[in-house]
Amino acid sequence: MDVPRDLFFAMEWKIDQQWILKEFLEKHKAEVCGMVLTEFDEKAFAEDMREEGRIEGLAKGHADEKLESIKKLMKNLSLSSEKAMEALGIPAEEYEKYKALL
Repeated sequence: MDVPRDLFFAMEWKIDQQWILKEFLEKHKAEVCGMVLTEFDEKAFAEDMREEGRIEGLAKGHADEKLESIKKLMKNLSLSSEKAMEALGIPAEEYEKYKALL
């Protein structure tokens, strides 16, 4: 059984039968065949999702830590939010983001 060849012939038959996706399949036949034949790697997908979640979690934790440091400097040293962020080396373009969270 030659799956790619059989898939190609099945698509040709469906296209010939005035199937509702005729125009799309005629235009994108090779791409559709490739997608159908591509194996879904569930393990790799799950690993990618875990990695993405880990990266997002680290970024959120880092931002939360910066915010707490800003609050402590403001309270303990009576600094303005701008001075506290400057002391922490936070880029000026991020000031508004942290001000909104204070």
